Amino acid sequence: MVDKLKKQWRCTPCCTLLRKFLSGLKGQSGLTLLETVLALFLLLLILQSVMALFWHAFLVAEKLQHIPDLQYAVRRARQHLGVDLAGSIQVQVKDATGQNAVSGPHLFLTMSDEMLHYYVDSGQLYRDSNHGSPLPLAEYIESLNFSIHNPGTVVMLISAEQGGSHCEGISNFTYNRYASEVIQGFEDI
Repeated sequence: MVDKLKKQWRCTPCCTLLRKFLSGLKGQSGLTLLETVLALFLLLLILQSVMALFWHAFLVAEKLQHIPDLQYAVRRARQHLGVDLAGSIQVQVKDATGQNAVSGPHLFLTMSDEMLHYYVDSGQLYRDSNHGSPLPLAEYIESLNFSIHNPGTVVMLISAEQGGSHCEGISNFTYNRYASEVIQGFEDI
């Protein structure tokens, strides 16, 4: 009985599985070359599957680590724009050529004492004032588009990307000349 347990303990599970299918090997105490090669092949298949699982988990984790930074950048842009729209007197959207348009990447806000300009340059969102130098608000910004379809409403579509991760936000701002009447809506995509 003890010898039988020792033999079972020495034999690997792959070999016992192989011996069930190869009936001619019953009763032999050693491993044949065929058993060893098949056991190694099965072990390599199992290791390959486990490594593929870990590799894909690593790639997903790497992409997910950038999502909070991107969401922060998009929300920060929304927040600054909402505050500035609350105090604006006039709002203009301009296209890439600088012409007034219904939709475009440049937003100009006329305040009581200054003119503000929102735009993207080299992946940075800037807030430029005629009283100072441009202030970088958010990084990793891939695209920015403003549109005015109804009087008193500005829609901002902003997209941020870093390391294969992507975040988009649509903000709908209703503004008036009075700060207490600004209504903001935001949706993450």
